[in-house]
Amino acid sequence: ATFTSAMEKNFTLARLGLQSTDIEDGAVAERIAAAVEKNRHGMRVLTISSTHSLKPPGRHLVVCRALDGDELAVAELAPMEKVGRLLQKCQSRSPHRGKWRIALADGSLLTNPFDTTVAQLTT
Repeated sequence: ATFTSAMEKNFTLARLGLQSTDIEDGAVAERIAAAVEKNRHGMRVLTISSTHSLKPPGRHLVVCRALDGDELAVAELAPMEKVGRLLQKCQSRSPHRGKWRIALADGSLLTNPFDTTVAQLTT
């Protein structure tokens, strides 16, 4: 399971020569194959920004853009909502089937959007 988790976070491996006898658990083999397949489709990097929304108060206006500046999604989210929710919205609207990464305003990459709240983007 550790190898499988590592493969799901890998962004570069596009081919892996495992035989059906190398992994006995079919579900594990499927997860590894899906991760490798996503790598074949490449990576899409998005930028994300958050500002306090005036209406309604206490919410954040979060904008997700492609690197070329195209706006992919805008949402008003509660401070404790996870950034991953907006990423899922972008993924559902895009034909891209590869991996996704989020670049923050300071140039760093967000490693796990489902562990990051909207409030953390503005701090």
